[in-house]
Amino acid sequence: MLRNAARFASGFAIGIALWSWWAPQYNRAILPAARQLARFDSRLIDLHYTVTGRAVDFWGGTLPPGRFPMDLLTYNLILLTALFALNRPFFARRNMIALPLSLASLVVTHIVAAAISIIATYATRSGEWSTAHYSPFEQDLWMALEYVYRLAGMFAVAFALWWGFQPGGENAT
Repeated sequence: MLRNAARFASGFAIGIALWSWWAPQYNRAILPAARQLARFDSRLIDLHYTVTGRAVDFWGGTLPPGRFPMDLLTYNLILLTALFALNRPFFARRNMIALPLSLASLVVTHIVAAAISIIATYATRSGEWSTAHYSPFEQDLWMALEYVYRLAGMFAVAFALWWGFQPGGENAT
């Protein structure tokens, strides 16, 4: 059990180091896809963005400026890395195939989460503009989707990906 705790802590430390170093570049890489996804809402067709460190600033056309901390959507990478560190042996071929597949799936969830946060920002946190352009039902829906992801979904995604891509067999914990 102590060995598992040490492996988890090592994976957690590696995850923190990767996420801390990589987050701004990663945000820049996934935001074009998130922007395209968010533009399915025709009210956001003129959406533009700038990555400022770990935050994202939005504006465009008649849209009011908006901002949210992008890194708060992606830190489940740390948990996923820590969970994969539990698999024995870590550098086994099966684990080295499962980890990149789970990371690629995590990227997809981050793109969807970013798009939801963009829309939720405009639906609920843009004052009069939000009230004029989104119905109360739409505001509640986008806020609920964002909260579900941020409060539980992002952790559930990490566990589901780890479990779903388990190498299995005698090498899994």
